[in-house]
Amino acid sequence: PIEILAHGGGLLAPPADPEALASAIRGLLDDPVARAAMGKAGREQACARFSIDAHVEAVVALYDEMLGEGGR
Repeated sequence: PIEILAHGGGLLAPPADPEALASAIRGLLDDPVARAAMGKAGREQACARFSIDAHVEAVVALYDEMLGEGGR
């Protein structure tokens, strides 16, 4: 998702532009510090957004919304 990319968890390349994608990949291959930071940021975002706790909170919020304020 774009939200993960916005927090440093990845790079975007224009669609149908293999040169831009290759350039982005080369940039990461040439910069292990940036590569490690991007991997760490992406993992943190994914864990925060897609953990079991985050999923349970989202389901509970959905039920609360569907049932109204006094649902629980």
